[in-house]
Amino acid sequence: MLVPDLRHLTLDLTSHMSDEDQIGLEQLKILLKQLPQLTELTLKCNQQLMPLINDLEYLISDSLPLLRKFQFLFNLKDLPATLSVDDLLRPFESDFWLKQKRWFVRCDSENHDTQLYTIPLIEHESIINRTATTFISKATSTFDCYVNIKSLDIPLNNVIIQSFQDRYYSNIDTLSLSSIGKEISIVDELNRFMNLTTVQYLMIGDDIDTEQFRQLLASLSHMNSLTIDFKQLASFPDDLFFILNRMLKQLNTFEDTVIDVSKLEQFSNLEQLEVLVETPQHLLQVLNKLENLTCVVCRCYNNDEHFGNISNIQQWLSDNVSRLENFTCENGRCWIYLWINNDIPKRQKKV
Repeated sequence: MLVPDLRHLTLDLTSHMSDEDQIGLEQLKILLKQLPQLTELTLKCNQQLMPLINDLEYLISDSLPLLRKFQFLFNLKDLPATLSVDDLLRPFESDFWLKQKRWFVRCDSENHDTQLYTIPLIEHESIINRTATTFISKATSTFDCYVNIKSLDIPLNNVIIQSFQDRYYSNIDTLSLSSIGKEISIVDELNRFMNLTTVQYLMIGDDIDTEQFRQLLASLSHMNSLTIDFKQLASFPDDLFFILNRMLKQLNTFEDTVIDVSKLEQFSNLEQLEVLVETPQHLLQVLNKLENLTCVVCRCYNNDEHFGNISNIQQWLSDNVSRLENFTCENGRCWIYLWINNDIPKRQKKV
């Protein structure tokens, strides 16, 4: 049913639909021509609608006279070698885009993937391909392109760093680092293209030098959550544990490393925890040592001793952890979710 008085419209045409359900180029044009009252329009498109790029200016001028805010994102793959970034940007270099509407466009090409989009990018997450070897970017404006990006997953190697000279991420709250080059000065390089003071959630996907990690923590003034391999965490000196204990409210450790309870108990301020334990008894030790915990996700490594052997898990927890009076739990054979002093269980954010 058409709504000719519709003012705001968002169309995500990148979702997985069957061929017969896909909206084609001509269908989209017909739809927009019947919505002359639109003032705001957001489009997310894939390869199928690529021909729309050259028709946007005419379509808007002819059919959408009241449109004042327009955002789009084209996700394109394996473009012909003869089609350059300059070619993709050319339709948006006219006075209509630059002066009349002041809608500016950027194109980022990474190996076989290309994104063409209005500035700022409407996505909230950016994942950089770890195997990427070529980056080409160009824009019709130098405005802040990535102000909407909240989550950045980036391999720290020389190829990436050299390609990010004209990028700046000002509002990242979730940062994931991987493939960290040994020769990379982590803090110096990150400061070149992002604001570290906004980061709250940090994930370290590879080994990181202790001194580099210390410097990174000094720059992450608002970090309160860490995801890291427990073996790497346990290798840090005591002074780093002291620093981390002051910062962290949430700790997630990878599922392939069993925790050392004597190390973990140094994090007395933790409120949320995700760990792998060897036996259910180790979970009891954790709960009795870390008295500020309100949310725990625990998996059991031992195939013989596991949560499935406990007939009444709630009674078992109550009998062995004196502070557990108001709590909720869910469990399977090798896992348990536990919420303490929460009336309504809520899954916590995980990086």
